[in-house]
Amino acid sequence: MTTKISSRRASRRALKAIAAIACLTCSAGFASAADNEAELELAVSAGWDSNPLDLPWDEESSAFTSIDLDAALTSSWSPAISGFARIDGTTRFFESDFSDADLVLADTALGIGWTPRINGRRNVSIAFGVSYAVFRAAYVDPATGDVAFVQTGGSSQEEIRDRFDFDGVGGFMDLRWRARPHLLAFLDVEYVERDFAEDYDELPTVEPLDESSLRFKPGIRWLVSYNVALDVTFEISRREYDDLRALDQGATPVDGSRREYGYVGARISVRLQPTNSLNLAFGLRGTERDDTFAGYYDYEATGLFASAGYGFGDRTRVRLSLSQRSIRYDQATIGNDPSLPLQENDTFRVLGRVERDLNERFTWFVEASAERADSRDPIYEYDRDWARSGVSFRL
Repeated sequence: MTTKISSRRASRRALKAIAAIACLTCSAGFASAADNEAELELAVSAGWDSNPLDLPWDEESSAFTSIDLDAALTSSWSPAISGFARIDGTTRFFESDFSDADLVLADTALGIGWTPRINGRRNVSIAFGVSYAVFRAAYVDPATGDVAFVQTGGSSQEEIRDRFDFDGVGGFMDLRWRARPHLLAFLDVEYVERDFAEDYDELPTVEPLDESSLRFKPGIRWLVSYNVALDVTFEISRREYDDLRALDQGATPVDGSRREYGYVGARISVRLQPTNSLNLAFGLRGTERDDTFAGYYDYEATGLFASAGYGFGDRTRVRLSLSQRSIRYDQATIGNDPSLPLQENDTFRVLGRVERDLNERFTWFVEASAERADSRDPIYEYDRDWARSGVSFRL
């Protein structure tokens, strides 16, 4: 056990060193390249949320402000090799009474793309690099609406606000092969190490969540006709925790064990464009999780999704999206009480968005969403509606 953890921490340090080297290499390439292309979109909006904390009751609402950033830089170093950097980030700040709902998340990637010439054609491309992610949000107990806490003895208690905050560093490789003019095959591989901000070593009942995951995602994209496309994707992944103990069939932590999950999933979608102004998409997905120790947290998840977009001329666009997801556990019961029913969760979400270009750089938008979560455990049931309006700027 100790050897495995030590080797995992050593690999984490090595991955960070590789990331630092990649940053220096790509920075030098960007500085010396003659052909750099930058894209940037920054959106600022204000809105209203009926249930910021996803609580079983929704008696109070709050205004919020959002800032969204989507930026990318691509640098051509030669006809076959290029460098790229990108960042996607979101921050959402609520009124002071609801500051526990504040959210900060960001994903960044830095890499190199290679498009070799094979038999006179460049129909294969490979991209590889490093990634870094940040997630910050308060851990709120849905039963109380307050920051979660644990008892530390007697009547004493301590907050665990940062329980799920993490920094993630990883590496990725994306392979694309244009097998036919209308057929694209791809394989995405990603490895991520997540370090959680607080291990709460002084709290023996709170186990650390540091973990790593490895994901393989093969698939195809087939252009059936000029206005119909089919995507089929499979996913195989594994998640291993450093120190979190596995559970037996009675939900009791087992000393000397380590929690591990395996995932197998598939997704199929169809995209249609009946006219130049109208585009449609719909599909389904499914995932099975295997709790490799005793199967306590095994589950099956299924989902449906659909979207429709329409353009009114060159400046105005409308889009509507629907999604539904169901999770059924094989052994896990409500509150880990074997006398209670198995856990089941269903989530339905609808999202609408209207955009209008004010000029070449600025776009006004309004967006609204309604979400409903049903569960056999009343604590995890909630209704949530939100709407926002703002302006985005792009280069």
